[in-house]
Amino acid sequence: MTGCVLASIFTGMEPQVRVTLGALGGEDALEHYRFIESLGIGSARLQMGSYFLPGDVIRRFRERPSSEHSEIVG
Repeated sequence: MTGCVLASIFTGMEPQVRVTLGALGGEDALEHYRFIESLGIGSARLQMGSYFLPGDVIRRFRERPSSEHSEIVG
């Protein structure tokens, strides 16, 4: 499910999950994330087509000093 569809389902369910128009600001994005996380919903496993990326591959990518995403906690 795309983020815009998912966000529209949850908009207004809690006061902090507000309607947004245009570019999503950091504070609104964080409130939407916190709400979705509170429901126990997480991200899907990373995949390419029908191939799922193994956890050790993702870990090695994050450990690479050349990766700007190496500080993401998984």
